[in-house]
Amino acid sequence: MKANGGGAIVNNASVAGLVGLAMQGAYSGTKHAVIGMTKAAAAEAAPEQVRVNAICPGATRTPILTHLLEAGISEDMLAEMAAQKRLAEPKEIAAAACRLLSDAASYKTGAAMPDTIWVSGCTNWYIGEKGIPSAWPFTGARFRKELKKPDFNEYLASG
Repeated sequence: MKANGGGAIVNNASVAGLVGLAMQGAYSGTKHAVIGMTKAAAAEAAPEQVRVNAICPGATRTPILTHLLEAGISEDMLAEMAAQKRLAEPKEIAAAACRLLSDAASYKTGAAMPDTIWVSGCTNWYIGEKGIPSAWPFTGARFRKELKKPDFNEYLASG
């Protein structure tokens, strides 16, 4: 990229990289790391006119989401967290990446771009069970009740 006068890189993080998810320590930790590496790479590559950003999608219809749904997570619960009250389609996340790669984002670097307003400010406040506020539905008892074995960390560890 340096030889060509610059360029753009988009890393795939996750909303889990913007907030911590209970029972998702390994996944959240790795996605936080992707965002940190994105910011460091952006700072290092900027003098060479290389932009580095990350997309941070929420619930998207992918094989990893299929596993969660099969494990008993409610699609409606996931959809209710998004501003548009639905899951994202892969092509919508791809469109966000394409925008960051395009000249339309020619001055944006080091950004971690969430896909919807529900993670604005890295916090999603909602009123959980029994009126108890929570920063993310996955942190509450509701998620722990809905998640059935195998759990998500076990799925990731299985490769």
